[in-house]
Amino acid sequence: MREFLFETKNVNFKYIGASENVLNNVNLVIYKGDFVSIIGKNGAGKSTLCKALMGLIPTYIKGEFFGEILFEAKSIYNKHISGLAKKVGYVYQNFENQLVRHRVRDEVEFAPQNFGYEDYKKRAQWAMEEVGILHLEDEIVLSLSGGQKHLLALASVLALDPEVLILDDPTSQLDMMHSVMVYELLNKLNTKYDKTIIVVENNAKFITQFCNQVIYMDNGCVKFQNCINQSLPEINKLILNSQLIKEKYILQTNTNQFFANSTVLEVKNINHYFRSLNKKKKQILHDINLSFCEGEKVVILGNNGAGKTTLMRLMGGLIALKNGDILYNNKSIKKVSLTRISEWIAYLYQNPEEMFLHSSVQKDIELFPTSRYKYDVKELCDDIITKFDLQSLKEQDGRLLSGGEGRRATLAIGMAMTPAVMLLDEPTAALDVSSRNELFKLLSLIDTKVVIITTHDLSLVTEWSNRVIVMSQGEIVFDDTPKYFATSTIDMKKWGILKEEVEV
Repeated sequence: MREFLFETKNVNFKYIGASENVLNNVNLVIYKGDFVSIIGKNGAGKSTLCKALMGLIPTYIKGEFFGEILFEAKSIYNKHISGLAKKVGYVYQNFENQLVRHRVRDEVEFAPQNFGYEDYKKRAQWAMEEVGILHLEDEIVLSLSGGQKHLLALASVLALDPEVLILDDPTSQLDMMHSVMVYELLNKLNTKYDKTIIVVENNAKFITQFCNQVIYMDNGCVKFQNCINQSLPEINKLILNSQLIKEKYILQTNTNQFFANSTVLEVKNINHYFRSLNKKKKQILHDINLSFCEGEKVVILGNNGAGKTTLMRLMGGLIALKNGDILYNNKSIKKVSLTRISEWIAYLYQNPEEMFLHSSVQKDIELFPTSRYKYDVKELCDDIITKFDLQSLKEQDGRLLSGGEGRRATLAIGMAMTPAVMLLDEPTAALDVSSRNELFKLLSLIDTKVVIITTHDLSLVTEWSNRVIVMSQGEIVFDDTPKYFATSTIDMKKWGILKEEVEV
């Protein structure tokens, strides 16, 4: 008889201040050795369920909780959370929240060292090798790309060698090459080491290739739990209803071309370096020269660690320029304060939670224009709240919103800054198909002169952009129209953007 690992009994949960439950009478069983995918649209309760299985709800995340959760036939609330953490590893959707050390190796060693494992160095070495980040061991964590930080969070959890791994959207910040690598690693842990794997995933190819159990959630309820073969008809329905991605990348494009108007933003001769803790100098950007013109909708692609986020942060004034220059309307921003730059150029973070500082979405939207003493703050913000359909969410804490709702709110915050240039770092990460389609519609509401997006999502190329830039190892290797980009399959494989699709 198969051994129960997790069992939930009539679990209900409502966040403090929320009007409705996020979890409603959740009853499910997860068996030892299963590879489980939790699927459903943004806001269905998937991340909340993961936090409940980890014991974070209601131990640390407070609210109205009813029901019972058992791990190995014992209530998780009779077990100290640190004891559960030895057996159950959890990689957050907002994975940067769990990174606490300065150097990569120190981060991976941190958990096993604190649990008293004498072989913590050996554990860390193994975890970094498995995840493919050993070459980054002496790097400063803050210097890593979003995707590299995601891999680091996985390695940090893996170093504890837990019996169970819970991963909330494990590939949301990863390019296709690293996404496949992560799933191959999870499959190895499941089949070779008998680890139980629980993932929140919206890519049907990964689900059907690697998982043996599927849990479908909607409005906080478990609608079905079945083996993968019995779940295929439902998965096909969800693909048709735009709740699951059938293929991560597509190679068809519109014939959209753009003929430049006046230059708004220029990047001139930018070289950028980071120093590791051993004082070793590493060049992140190499001789970057770019001009962005009014009306451009730009997508920047590239592998994890290509330098995309560093370039965006430099353009947004979040990283100080050491050499070269960045011009806004022909004026250097090199010696301009961040406060002033943010009036011209708005940078929206990869992680939406970093944009929320107050207890309500409305206060966050009003923050920037209020601090700039704009006289029409209420009218401006009310208009933006209406435009982005946030009336029902304006009193909620932005940090508790679902992925799609959070992205919508951060776009509203950016629009309230009334910038000329909008920089969006990985805006489709962790979004299901319907939320992604909604984001495309919201992007059309942005009335700035230039919009620049970094992404691994090729649908932004085909459905939204009029210019595509590809970065590889800190260099610009492609800069042209989407139409020409669609014919560059060989080069894309060379740059690591595409890897052969996982066969179903």
